[in-house]
Amino acid sequence: MKIHLIFIFLILVSTSSAQEVPYRGIDNFEVFSSFQWIKGKPKQNPGYSAGPVKKYNATPVMHLSLTVQIKNVLPNEISVRATSSDDQILYRKKIKEGIELSFEFGDFEKVKKKEVSYLFTIFIVDKKKKILNKIKVEVLESGAIFVNDKPHGKN
Repeated sequence: MKIHLIFIFLILVSTSSAQEVPYRGIDNFEVFSSFQWIKGKPKQNPGYSAGPVKKYNATPVMHLSLTVQIKNVLPNEISVRATSSDDQILYRKKIKEGIELSFEFGDFEKVKKKEVSYLFTIFIVDKKKKILNKIKVEVLESGAIFVNDKPHGKN
């Protein structure tokens, strides 16, 4: 029991002293957004269907893609790691000047409803794997795109 209390105390102390990771300076990266109308794709036929075959919606949907270009890399910045809102690791790469990371958000209506990934976070890491700074790209329910909690654009 005493060990459990010590363990809980250490966790509380470590989390309370943890500092928020700062955002990367706006002059050190660029974000490019792209919207395209793409027709829906038919779902794969399983070969056997107990009911009527469902038809797919051939109506075009707005598709969002984003590219983040990292500029002004410092000597202690070694790698870049990117995660999605569902905590999937999307990129783990060595960082270099001008590196571009592309993110496919997909159907913009589904992104706004948060049915699919709506947030991507890029972490810049040093050789000791300490996170130095981050870039956060998020699509809000209103359709506004925010980069590091500041508006980037709205559709």
